[in-house]
Amino acid sequence: MRTFQVRHLFAAWLAICALPLSAAAQQAPQTPAQPPRLETLPDSDEAAAAPVAREPREAVTTTEKRVRGGIVTDITVNSRGSTYHLKPNSPIGTTLPGDAESNRLRGPQWNVLQFDFGGARQPNAAIAPAPVPPPPPASSK
Repeated sequence: MRTFQVRHLFAAWLAICALPLSAAAQQAPQTPAQPPRLETLPDSDEAAAAPVAREPREAVTTTEKRVRGGIVTDITVNSRGSTYHLKPNSPIGTTLPGDAESNRLRGPQWNVLQFDFGGARQPNAAIAPAPVPPPPPASSK
């Protein structure tokens, strides 16, 4: 049978005494530093502060592609150098507009890279043939 030993009592007393010391060892909250001093900016020219005029709305061009029956299949929008395509979100299968499976929104699509595999080639006249080197001199034997 185990008996109560003094070392258990001493270990418990030591742990109880160490708890307040560990709490005191934590850093005290520091007072926040003062924010940096702000400087006033000099007044700028009136011309530089004038609002920037944007291009008129006429810079936006749209082209619609339709199939028989007048259904729009693709809208191409060219707006200030950016060209993107809008396509309708037609329901697939048996989904109806307003169902949980259907979605009315479809984001615009941009052409990232476009390759022209069978495109126009440079005419052969523009490419000059390489000059033919002169023949080596005949050797006499």
